[in-house]
Amino acid sequence: AIAALCEDEEMRSMIMMKTDGALETLERDDLIWCEETLGIIRKRMVAEKMYPPGRIFYMRRRKRREEDGYDDDRDTVISIEESRADKFGELILHPSMLDVSRHVPSMYESMLQELWLSDIR
Repeated sequence: AIAALCEDEEMRSMIMMKTDGALETLERDDLIWCEETLGIIRKRMVAEKMYPPGRIFYMRRRKRREEDGYDDDRDTVISIEESRADKFGELILHPSMLDVSRHVPSMYESMLQELWLSDIR
């Protein structure tokens, strides 16, 4: 499917045009077009799905909210949760996905250390 997007300049342009902005701001016709286009792309996805072996853990850092209830001065919270492999069956395109600095081993180590230290405070 990614190869098809690379080859189909018109589809890429339409996707960029119709999805420019927050989801809440998209017109109904654009949302319908997106759903139909996703259906077309999914039909092209005929290759065997590749999943990582073993267990998958999803880590993320987000801004702290009042209901998190921490009594220190952290302004972010790190969470980690086990995830199912089938949750990763499709590539989700996002502007930050090409930011390789988010996926270097030292970033994971740093987040795990921060998570561990926050639990012993």
